[in-house]
Amino acid sequence: MTVSAPDYSARFELPVILIEHDRDSTLFCPVYSGGSLVTPTAATVTVYNAAGEIVVDAAAAAIVGDIPQYTIPAAVTTDQAKGYGWRVLWSVDFTHGHGHNLDNHAHIFDHDAALCRRVAYSVVTDADLYRRCPYLDRTSAGAITREATMEPWRQEAWLTIQHRLLQAGRRPWLIIDSASLREPEIALALALIHEALAIRGAPQLQERAEMYRQQFESSFGRISLRYDLDDDGDVDEQRAAVGILWLGSTPSRKY
Repeated sequence: MTVSAPDYSARFELPVILIEHDRDSTLFCPVYSGGSLVTPTAATVTVYNAAGEIVVDAAAAAIVGDIPQYTIPAAVTTDQAKGYGWRVLWSVDFTHGHGHNLDNHAHIFDHDAALCRRVAYSVVTDADLYRRCPYLDRTSAGAITREATMEPWRQEAWLTIQHRLLQAGRRPWLIIDSASLREPEIALALALIHEALAIRGAPQLQERAEMYRQQFESSFGRISLRYDLDDDGDVDEQRAAVGILWLGSTPSRKY
């Protein structure tokens, strides 16, 4: 019987890997096959800057919790120009499939990257969601869920917002005040939570889920964001979250 090698999928949550300038930056490359996280036998990572020059050359990655990871030392990026156009190339080896090594070559996962001053972070916590909807707190008297945390939905909401910004030509890591995204993030997280609860057996919550999704679209369309276009820490201009894409003959400092 012929046994075929499994298919592998690297899970990168954003279309661009963010590397922080002049700070240690840890990169991850979780790989799945057949719906499960796969344990690599070895992995290396190579990092190219925007000029195509190698700044990390086939460095050995650690395997932590079945996930290859590598920390780029701050010194590597200290003298590098911040901007888009970087690349991270992972080379990962596996022994997979009932103990038989079905792979005779390394698997390559290539991903776009950017060198930025700071990565943008979510400003929403479970406490913010419980304040709007106390019944989501499992310790409350009227709790309708046993979930210990709303973190999976908060994370998905934050990722979705970052994807939406990128699709509109906005770079999330250039936003000075991430707190300006608080309202749409809360609304989207609540929409996702109520959609999940409706599917699990509380269909009466679907209407509330639709209400929160409408609130998300409305608040996202209204917000105005302050951007640090040259990534020096100072506000350069203010723009809507959606609008005209930054394409064509934009100044070179706008990456």
